[in-house]
Amino acid sequence: MATITRRKNSWFVQVRRKGFTPRYRSFQSKAEAQAWARQQEMKIDTREAPKVAAQVLQSPLSKLIDRYKREISPTKRSFDSERLRLSKMQRHPICDLALREVTSSAIASYRDDRLTSAKAGTVRRELSLLHHIFDTAQKQWGLSIGRNPVDDVCQPVVRDHREKRLQQGEEERLVTELSKCRNRHLLPLVLFALETAMRRGELLSLQWSNVDLERRTAFLPETKNGWHRTVPLTRAAASILATIPVSDGPVFDVTVDCLKAAWKRARVRAGVPDLRFHDLRHEAVSRLFELGLSVPEVALISGHKDPRMLFRYTHLMPDQVRDRLDALGK
Repeated sequence: MATITRRKNSWFVQVRRKGFTPRYRSFQSKAEAQAWARQQEMKIDTREAPKVAAQVLQSPLSKLIDRYKREISPTKRSFDSERLRLSKMQRHPICDLALREVTSSAIASYRDDRLTSAKAGTVRRELSLLHHIFDTAQKQWGLSIGRNPVDDVCQPVVRDHREKRLQQGEEERLVTELSKCRNRHLLPLVLFALETAMRRGELLSLQWSNVDLERRTAFLPETKNGWHRTVPLTRAAASILATIPVSDGPVFDVTVDCLKAAWKRARVRAGVPDLRFHDLRHEAVSRLFELGLSVPEVALISGHKDPRMLFRYTHLMPDQVRDRLDALGK
């Protein structure tokens, strides 16, 4: 029998009958959902559905991923990186299996094999991507492939928690080395990152048209979590921008590749080879809390929507907290 339910801005249809592969699909209107449900029930009555399911289940997983790369990945902001991730996944033997052979056990074996050469976080992202591929095939493309095989696979535990803070002298050495770079935007970019807690992508996409030095704000129309935000600038951040010539383009005339290469060289010369660029965001958030800002105030600047994620980015210096306690005591 068919079940039709309302989900946000669409109507979700489930057609189930004993002995037949369940079918799922979403529609913009209830009328379309009802028409499709009647069509599927008619096919089941004439025993056409099992034949269609059999044909689908004989195709390889790689073919399903190809369709996902063509139709779904281009709609995402992370299209380039996702395309590369999917292409790498397709080189694994699991993608040669027919869909009927891609069981939870097969995916668990894939997980274990990948963990021998990749970090747990990378493998979790790959499994999440596979889960969405199967979900999309069922709910959007109407392919009868049964239960999502990723549902019953245990995710690897990620233990990549970092508490890296800039120690005494490290920032000064880093500034010295960055000042030697041929691209004069690199040093102000790093200093600006420490003042604003912006992500790398947000820094590189910041446009002069979205900067208001009089009000001391920077507007970010697109961010990682999909929310736009206006970042209040400290006096130091505004002073940094004042040293850069205003243009019709981005504030920092630096490409991603240029920043990556210069950062790697500078951190090694500065004696902090394990310092990641993203650690600057941790450092900036921690400094904001040390200044006495509340969680909502810091979240306004950093763009975190979940306080739990914000706390992961926060590593307060005990000495700073002690001095603040002393000041409050007086």
